[in-house]
Amino acid sequence: MNRLLLLLVIAGAIALVFAFRRVKLRYFLLSAAAGILALIGADFVCSFFHFNLPLNALSLTLAAVGGIPGVILYNVMAIMLT
Repeated sequence: MNRLLLLLVIAGAIALVFAFRRVKLRYFLLSAAAGILALIGADFVCSFFHFNLPLNALSLTLAAVGGIPGVILYNVMAIMLT
């Protein structure tokens, strides 16, 4: 049941992005790919400082929907909460 709710929230977030930003699917996919690559790069850089970011479905979704600003927000919040 929790996975179904998570999938519905993700689908709603994607629908909101398309509705409010009126972007084409190609630009959304490029932004999602850039966000996921930025998250993986940030995890790689943080590993040199002995700080590992948790890479899970929620963080990947945040990176995909939020793009690079989402990754920056995720990193700031992860550092502030540890």
